[in-house]
Amino acid sequence: MFQFKPSPDGDLFFLSRALVTDLRLEAAWRTESLIFVGGYRHDCKHDIEASIRDAVHDALFAQCFFPSVGVALEAEYNLPPLF
Repeated sequence: MFQFKPSPDGDLFFLSRALVTDLRLEAAWRTESLIFVGGYRHDCKHDIEASIRDAVHDALFAQCFFPSVGVALEAEYNLPPLF
């Protein structure tokens, strides 16, 4: 997922100042009663004007969905910045 942070100084607020990314590498396993997803997540912000990249956070995550009751559990373990 890519998100743009708009500039308040641009015409109609479309002059982008930063790009925020949410990159994931994940694997899923499904049974009749649940869906398990696990993987690695990297979030960072790229400042376009200053050419600076700030690592927001890197993490290992796990999600467990129970479709029959509509409940999801999620856990995340923050890592030191890898990239």
